[in-house]
Amino acid sequence: MAGSYHGQVHEENLKRLEEFHQVSKKNRYRKCLVTCSEKNPKGRTRKVQRKALFHKWDEIKQVIDASPMIGGHPGGQMAYTLGIVEFMDGTVGQVSPGYIKFLDTEDFAGDCNE
Repeated sequence: MAGSYHGQVHEENLKRLEEFHQVSKKNRYRKCLVTCSEKNPKGRTRKVQRKALFHKWDEIKQVIDASPMIGGHPGGQMAYTLGIVEFMDGTVGQVSPGYIKFLDTEDFAGDCNE
């Protein structure tokens, strides 16, 4: 009955997608927690979580020149994704996706292994 299992998984994914769209329609910007590094008065760095509003994903592209070394890399383009977030104090920052935790969705991490 593999077909019925895959159909069930597909239906669950469609339901989650529907929930996601409802959340997106309701909230123009998604609430999230951003893990940031912050220096204390003694100069030590510690990680803190700051509340923010997620605006969008942005793909950054940088041109890399060819290496002047014989046999070096030919050059090209490097691309990576960052999230644009607005912190509660009004400042805006670019954050790596791994440091963003959305607060308006359920945790489906357990479902990925099934």
